[in-house]
Amino acid sequence: MKNTLKIERLRQYAEYLKKQEFVSADYFNPLPQLVYIDRDDNPVAVNPVLFLAVFEMPHIFPESWAYSSQFEPILKNGQSSNTFDAMSEWFGLTELQAEHLLFQGMQLPHLFGGRILTETSTKNDLAFNIEELLKQAAKPCEGNEFIICLN
Repeated sequence: MKNTLKIERLRQYAEYLKKQEFVSADYFNPLPQLVYIDRDDNPVAVNPVLFLAVFEMPHIFPESWAYSSQFEPILKNGQSSNTFDAMSEWFGLTELQAEHLLFQGMQLPHLFGGRILTETSTKNDLAFNIEELLKQAAKPCEGNEFIICLN
């Protein structure tokens, strides 16, 4: 199944990240120490910025997102109960695009633009990666040049 990027939603998300403070940060004191397993099966500490960016979804898009009873962001009418899959569905992201935007160290700047997100990245870095992904996706696929088309 081919996903279709929801460009306006992604733009709105990037603008929020650039201009607003994280409301969800007030819910966590202190922020939990989260770990995920990377592509090489190594545990990696999650940057709090990336964690909070996901938890902002109900504040950015309250008509479509809410918190579950376990205080996890959920897509109200989504097909997936997994937040990562729900965000992919909501934004129309492929799995690689979603990993590029949402998991530190899993960026593919040669495909999607942007920069590698690290444990010290900021919400502006995440917004930059979203904007770069949108620029890459907007490039037309035409002619007989050998290029990778992402749209």
